[in-house]
Amino acid sequence: MKERRAHRRVKEAADIGVTILSAPEQPGLENRTFTSAMRDMSPRGIRLHLPLVVPVGGTLEMRVEAGEPRGTLWHIGRVVWVRKEADADPACEVGVQFTESAETTLLLWEELLREKLSRLEPAGH
Repeated sequence: MKERRAHRRVKEAADIGVTILSAPEQPGLENRTFTSAMRDMSPRGIRLHLPLVVPVGGTLEMRVEAGEPRGTLWHIGRVVWVRKEADADPACEVGVQFTESAETTLLLWEELLREKLSRLEPAGH
């Protein structure tokens, strides 16, 4: 299968804060806030494990604790795909593309990503 992703991903397991800003197909989900598990990260998006299904097109606010000196990085993004875990389980994985992030936040995010990638690559590459 041909890789369709525009950016390299880094597997990253971390808890982040999520607020559902909009869910056009399910407005009852809006303004719900919870902790989610990040699965991987890329320069312009993130893969999350959510405790409930947010439909494609939904908008999430994400708060990632990036440690010192970066602090908390705030992103707003659109759900671009959803993968249900099991029929009876309300949990799912989603791909989120960043749509609103301050330029400084994106620069710090990319710096964090480069740092993590450098730890994965053998010396001299």
